[in-house]
Amino acid sequence: MRRGGAILAAVGFFGAALGLPACAWAQWMWKDDQGHTVISDQPPPTSVPQARILRTPTNRPVGPSAGDSDADKTKSLADQDLEFKKRQKELADASKKQQDDAAKDQANQQRCASLRNNLTALQSGQRIARTDDQGNRYFVDDAQRQADTQKIQSDMAANCK
Repeated sequence: MRRGGAILAAVGFFGAALGLPACAWAQWMWKDDQGHTVISDQPPPTSVPQARILRTPTNRPVGPSAGDSDADKTKSLADQDLEFKKRQKELADASKKQQDDAAKDQANQQRCASLRNNLTALQSGQRIARTDDQGNRYFVDDAQRQADTQKIQSDMAANCK
């Protein structure tokens, strides 16, 4: 039985020794009056100004070199989640707008191509036949051809590049 107790004591001793490095993480770091860096498990003396304290036990750098500002303060998880959802919505909205703009641009290009084809047909001088409301076929005369040409040209000038 003595042997079992010795083993338990050895295991306990090594377990405690392994736990020591965790305590070493809770250290303070500051610059002393001579400019030397001091690392300790105790806080610096009260004579050390806050600006010379480099690290606290939480391992968070402090002081002017830490880059902390009011805007960098830790936000709650709910605030972070709201900001994330807001950014996601903005990205989705921007993507949808880009897709809508691309679809409108493609439709406008197709319309302009159709207008160019119609203008080419009107300017070619070939006979153009149309159908009236009763289904009767008729040919476009020169006055109608001129009016259609002007209408297409003004439409293209306003909407086509």
